[in-house]
Amino acid sequence: MRVLAIDPGTTESGWVLYDGKVIDSGVSQNEALIDQLAHEDADLMAVEMIASYGMAVGREVFETCVWIGRFIQAAPIPHKLITRQKVKLHVCKSPKAKDTNIRQALIDNQLLGLGSAVSVAVFVIIMVIVVMYVTAFRVKFD
Repeated sequence: MRVLAIDPGTTESGWVLYDGKVIDSGVSQNEALIDQLAHEDADLMAVEMIASYGMAVGREVFETCVWIGRFIQAAPIPHKLITRQKVKLHVCKSPKAKDTNIRQALIDNQLLGLGSAVSVAVFVIIMVIVVMYVTAFRVKFD
C-alpha cells in the first residue's frame, strides 16, 4: 500500500511517501504541496490532526487546521486523520510518551528501518506505520 503521510504546519509541511520503505520525503511550502497533491496517486493520505486537550491555542493552530482541510480537499485519494495521542497509545501504550519514546519503540520493534538516524518528518513516518496497522489489522482509532 502506497501511503502519503503529512505532518502539517502553518507555512510548510513535512511529508513522506511510503510503500514498505520510504520512497521520498521532504518539507514543502504548503502552497507547493497543494499543487503536488492534485496529481498524487498514492492509495491513502494520512494527515496528523489537531486535537483539543482543553488548553488555549494560538493563531498557528487554527492556521494549521485550515491547511489540513486544504490538503484533504486537494488530494484525489482517500484520507485518514490521525492524532498524535492515538499514535502514542498505539505504539507506546502510554499517553505520556514523547516523540523520542515512539521513535525508539519503532526502532526496537524493527518497524522503523532507518537505524539511529531518522530523516525529515519523523512523526510522519510514524503515522504511515500506524496507517499500515489500521489497514492490515483493522485496528480502530476512532
